[in-house]
Amino acid sequence: MFTLPFSALALSLCASAASALNSKRHASLAQRIKSEQPALRSPVWHGLGRDTNFQITDNCTGSTFFDCFDYFTDADPTHGDVVFVNESDAWSLGLVSTTPTQSFLRVDNSTSLPSGQGRNSVRLGTKKTYDGALFVLDVEHMPFGCATWPAFWTVSQTQPWPLGGEIDIVEGVNLNPLNQMTLHTGPGCAPNTSASDYTGQQLGTTCPSSDGANAGCGFLDRSNTSYGAGLNAAGGGVFAMHWDGGGVSIWHWTHDEQPCDLADLSGSPDPSGWGTPAAAWVANGCSPYTYLTDHQAIIETTLCGDWANSNYAAAGCPGTCSDAVMDPSNFNDAYWQINYFSVFVES
Repeated sequence: MFTLPFSALALSLCASAASALNSKRHASLAQRIKSEQPALRSPVWHGLGRDTNFQITDNCTGSTFFDCFDYFTDADPTHGDVVFVNESDAWSLGLVSTTPTQSFLRVDNSTSLPSGQGRNSVRLGTKKTYDGALFVLDVEHMPFGCATWPAFWTVSQTQPWPLGGEIDIVEGVNLNPLNQMTLHTGPGCAPNTSASDYTGQQLGTTCPSSDGANAGCGFLDRSNTSYGAGLNAAGGGVFAMHWDGGGVSIWHWTHDEQPCDLADLSGSPDPSGWGTPAAAWVANGCSPYTYLTDHQAIIETTLCGDWANSNYAAAGCPGTCSDAVMDPSNFNDAYWQINYFSVFVES
């Protein structure tokens, strides 16, 4: 049984919902049929119903969280002012740590640096790769602040970028208040997604990406609890990404709003009952199994780099991004506090 951390209020809300459902069962057949129509189900979920079961394949939490990951130590592909440290250094420098129920990934916030030197940080990538799955990340706190660029995403490990695809699940820079979710692919992907398929703000429709033209096709979450300071003030939240033959969908909830089947994962999650996702890319026009292959899931925090540098002044951050990296006090909030990361496959 996999019973993972959840808020008492979330469990109470789930219990209330279960009680309401129990009462509803005593209604007339006609009333019950009408009341249980799947009005909240997203049109993205063609053919996926309650008879679809998900089996947990990776349960990364607490003291065993880091067993699921390898440490990336190459130069930052986004040209950040950062040094991604290896496993030994991450532990000895205090950039990673665990409790029985939580895991922490930090940017160094104790070392004053000379101009031009990158700051130590951590980038993790799953030891496994996936061709379709349900990914769930539950966090209490995420990195935030000027010069930061945190992300939770997946990317192909067998094809050069952008071939094989990239799915950005949680991403933002500097003081941005809203989460940005983006799909990057090779040539030919053009999802025929309609406005009823998602609740976020559509940012672009050109999914094929390349160096110098890599905006991808993205969505901005409309909730001010989806990223950064707003998410942290709300006590964190839960992100879920599902990728199958019908498309790719991403949801976000606060802990008090999360579905009951994510508040306690002893059963099988049922995405068909989660409502319309914040972001969705349907298979019509972009077959997921054609454009997305062999993905590794990544959790990281880089600093400055292509996006955070270009957004730095507009975000209202002082001085320059590179200067901000020199001062350790700018990174007191630059840490992930994670309850769990879990992966499910359909069975």
